Amino acid sequence: MVKSISCLFKSKNPQGFTLIEILVVLFIASLIFAAVIPSASNLLLQEQVRGTARKISLFAKTARTQALTEQQPYQIIFEKNTFTISPLTPPKKGDPHPGITESYKLSKEILCQFRSWEEEKWSKAEKFEWIFQPTGLCEPIRVRFSKDKAWYEMEFNPLTANTQNESYYFP
Repeated sequence: MVKSISCLFKSKNPQGFTLIEILVVLFIASLIFAAVIPSASNLLLQEQVRGTARKISLFAKTARTQALTEQQPYQIIFEKNTFTISPLTPPKKGDPHPGITESYKLSKEILCQFRSWEEEKWSKAEKFEWIFQPTGLCEPIRVRFSKDKAWYEMEFNPLTANTQNESYYFP
């Protein structure tokens, strides 16, 4: 009448998953991935546009600082797919402070536009020069970076060259 101990611990249910259980898990996982992928691509778009905006903000602060330090005008030149910071007048040979020249290449998909205070429409950056005087003043401008339907706008303060207003739209 004594059953063996091994008989007491045997499972009556077989181990493993059924095909239906596996298919339900795969279906749930595919729903989760379908929800995550669009938001991840939106984050990449935001980072591309915001990264470019951060770079122009850094260039503006650098140009103002260099103009004040060296007591000569500096400029940021916007062209089709690049913007460059340099002294307004080229340095002379043997100048101990030749100035800095740095450039940033925009992604081909990002469109750069400008608007001065008196302008109502945005204009494309075929060639635009933003000048920073040795007094620290600069032209008040608005810069807009866009890609697809997303955009990021910045308004710069003419006294400090800092961003004073920002607005954006990321679908």
